[in-house]
Amino acid sequence: MGSTRLNKKLFLVTGVPRSGTTFFTHVLNENPEILCGMERFHGPQLSPSRLTIEGFKEYDLERASAQNHLSIVAKKASEKLKAIGDKCPRSQGEIVNIY
Repeated sequence: MGSTRLNKKLFLVTGVPRSGTTFFTHVLNENPEILCGMERFHGPQLSPSRLTIEGFKEYDLERASAQNHLSIVAKKASEKLKAIGDKCPRSQGEIVNIY
């Protein structure tokens, strides 16, 4: 499986609860060059391979939020994406483990 992450920036939206991370994620997803998931995983599940178009389509599809993530991906053209990330509140400590 080829990666659609080539030449794309990876990012995480982190913060304390009720600090505006959900709103910020919605704002990011309004940009056609940015794809940001909404708390798709936590802690050790976090990895760069999940921050790809394929990762969005394949990971955790049984969760209720999976359809929301698939609808976000459907609105994005992978060749136009410049950044892929996820909202991961309280995951600041895991950042060193994924890079």
